[in-house]
Amino acid sequence: MKRFTSMFLAVCMLALPVSGCSQSSGAEASTSAASTASGDAAEEMITLTYWDGWADAGTEPTAAAVTYALEEWEKENPDIQIVADHTTSTSGAYKTKIKTALSSGEAPDVFLMDKGSFAQPYIDAGKLLELDSYLSESLDGMKEGVIETASSGGKIYGVPFNMHVNGIYCNTELFESNNISYPTTWEELIDVCRQFSELGITPIAMGNKELWQAIQLFEPMMLSEAGYDYCLDAINRQESFDCEATVKAANIMLELAKSGAFSKGAAGLTFTEGAAEFAQGTAAMTIAGTWGLATFEGDSVVVDGKVKIIPFPRSENPQVTETVLQAGPYEYFAVNPDCAHPQEAVEFAVFMSQKISDYCYQNGLGLPVWDTEGQTSSELFQQALDEAATATRFMSGWDFYFDSDVTVDYMNLVSMLLLDQTTAEDFAKQLQQANTK
Repeated sequence: MKRFTSMFLAVCMLALPVSGCSQSSGAEASTSAASTASGDAAEEMITLTYWDGWADAGTEPTAAAVTYALEEWEKENPDIQIVADHTTSTSGAYKTKIKTALSSGEAPDVFLMDKGSFAQPYIDAGKLLELDSYLSESLDGMKEGVIETASSGGKIYGVPFNMHVNGIYCNTELFESNNISYPTTWEELIDVCRQFSELGITPIAMGNKELWQAIQLFEPMMLSEAGYDYCLDAINRQESFDCEATVKAANIMLELAKSGAFSKGAAGLTFTEGAAEFAQGTAAMTIAGTWGLATFEGDSVVVDGKVKIIPFPRSENPQVTETVLQAGPYEYFAVNPDCAHPQEAVEFAVFMSQKISDYCYQNGLGLPVWDTEGQTSSELFQQALDEAATATRFMSGWDFYFDSDVTVDYMNLVSMLLLDQTTAEDFAKQLQQANTK
């Protein structure tokens, strides 16, 4: 799912007072004192190295937020120099670079890190600094449930900086003109899809060629049936996916497929093609996140001003009482345990997180992870923010948790549900087998 400009180098110069040809002992003493003071100041200068994956503001919008944050750091911390390196994320260039650096012991002091299965091997190898003892009260004001996404084994290994939330995007004009109510349960969603299908309107615009959009619908089904803790334990092989909750969730997906819920040829459409169907006003709903809001806003967009974001339905399982959103940060700032100035590095990571969070919120680039003031520039974004405020916990896409080979099997299995090519029971068994092979 889903992710700045120019190299930034903050250089602070210290001017050395120079004594002329004075021959007096007083002048010599003054020169000596000035030199000593200058030397002490130079010794206090701290340099931190920093890497991220945003080199091109044209394709990586967060780049502008990073540039802003680095400029603000330089203004407020002239005694701590940041040597920044930005590598494009295109074609996995940054991921390859940071993996190589971590493996060879040449990682920078502070760096962008993907969460979940990407980070875990390096956490296990001691390549990421445990931050708990450095943060103290630094996380006051961070939204509930956010820091958990950068934690492993009860320890904090990163500082998230923005997040995205997924939901069901509805065409209000189609719902209202056809007198159809917004669904609040999975059964209601299935019924709504049948109604739109009978009217000749695509119920849910879907483009699953890349295999990830379907899992954005399936995972909320699992979370509503099994809950956060069980799902995470199953991913971590401490519980089994071959269970009643998985069968129920798979059956919901199959019922949607049977009701004609999805775009014709959804498995062969890209996400962009599916989103375009909704943007053109020919589909009643689509599954999307705040990372895709720009697709549904603007003067040339048919559904501009006609979109309502609703949360994924809830199940009637009385044992699942928490509100878990398929959302959250996908990345965070981590610190090298070999950093010569760990406290300053952690403070820099927190500062960057706060500034980027605020900038992205103000400019409609990402939901804030910190309490923030002011208004976002996007009405749709405000809807998403209101939705996020209802959550007690966040869970990112499972492709951030599964090992890479398991992720491929998992996505293909969910795609089979989309195509109505398996049974719920077989799906549950095969998912468990894929996660334990």
